[in-house]
Amino acid sequence: ALRSGAGAGARPARHADGSELRAATTVLAAGGWAGSLGAAAGSRVRLRPTRRHLLGTLAIPGVNPEWPILWDLDRAFYCRPEEGGLLCCACDRTDVDPDRCEPDPAAAELIVEKASALLELELPRPPARFWCGVRTLTADGRFAVGPDPDVEGLFWVAGLGGGGMGAGPEVGRLAAERLAGAPPEPLAEALDPGRLSAAMR
Repeated sequence: ALRSGAGAGARPARHADGSELRAATTVLAAGGWAGSLGAAAGSRVRLRPTRRHLLGTLAIPGVNPEWPILWDLDRAFYCRPEEGGLLCCACDRTDVDPDRCEPDPAAAELIVEKASALLELELPRPPARFWCGVRTLTADGRFAVGPDPDVEGLFWVAGLGGGGMGAGPEVGRLAAERLAGAPPEPLAEALDPGRLSAAMR
């Protein structure tokens, strides 16, 4: 197990055997656990781990794998062809302990209801797959990438809100340049975690 401690700067990580891992800068890129780890280190930056569900159907006659992604922002529904059926999401977002992120059967029913209303299609039951994951959000919806305003040596790469796969390369570039001492560009300034700490005061 690793532990972090509060203080003027990020403390060494201590392993269960008592050995320590020291670094001048600690990059906090722990997804749903980033917020709690940062708080344990003394940071006032707060993140919100949330749960989102996905449902994959069995094969549906007539589904074309070339169909585009459908994403209805107003009615919070997402679907696309996958493996002869559809991959669907009701774009749910509920707070969750990342250590206890279990699928909620009610979310599967919500997905089926939205699909029936928006697609005029009854999804086959039972689903081929149904699962959930953690999306970590910030108060303003922008990522948290940059040095912590309170804890010296702590650097955030977190709060990507489900956008990590698509934005990961650019987030990595921004983080690497800041860690190397480059002056922050406008985009990096917009993602600075200091704004999240200020919002909590």
